Parts: sequence; structure tokens; C-alpha cells
Amino acid sequence: MDTPYLTFFFAQRPLSEEDLKTIQVQVNKQASDLWDTLTRSGSYSPLMTEFMVDTFRIESIGRAKMEVDYSTQGMNRTIYESAAEYDKLMNKFYGRLIQKLSAEDKNAAEQSAELVELSG
Repeated sequence: MDTPYLTFFFAQRPLSEEDLKTIQVQVNKQASDLWDTLTRSGSYSPLMTEFMVDTFRIESIGRAKMEVDYSTQGMNRTIYESAAEYDKLMNKFYGRLIQKLSAEDKNAAEQSAELVELSG
């Protein structure tokens, strides 16, 4: 009697433009579904819902990219790109916060940001 063997073949490869487009389409659909679910639940503020969907999008894209190209270089590139996306996200919400602050509070926030830059 022959023993059946399962053969697994994992082929890492660089991400193609087609891979990136497919990932974007899939993640955008999932993010839209998440937005609808969170909005319907009424459990979160619109701002929190937006933040949750934005972070979901960054994490999902990164995870999908690493499933295709899980080489050290591919993972490093994905982590770098994700960090850049998180930086954009931080700036987006920081900008919204600054718009809501009084002049005095804006000044204090800007001074704090300058101190952080100097210490980093």
C-alpha cells in the first residue's frame, strides 16, 4: 500500500504591480465592509471608526504583501512602507487635533512637538 504524501511548495517572489493592485482592491473592499459594520453597530464615534478602518487598511496591506514576498528584503520593505503610512495617519489626526485647539493650546502643542524633535 502506498503512503500518500502531501507536498507543500512555497514560492516567495517579489510583488508585481498586478499583486499590488489585487491587494489594494481586496483590502479596500474589506475596509469598506468594516466601516459599514462599525457604523451600523453604533459602538464607536465616527472618528474612532475612521481610525480603526485606517489602521486595518495599513495592517492588512502589510500582511498581504508579506504573504507574497516573505524574503527578508520584502518584509523590511513592507515594514518601512507601513511605518510611512502610520506616519501619514499620525499627521492626519494631529492636523485635526490642532484645528480644534485654542491658540494657547496650539502653541503648547507645537512647543511639545519641537521638544520631541529635539530629543529624538
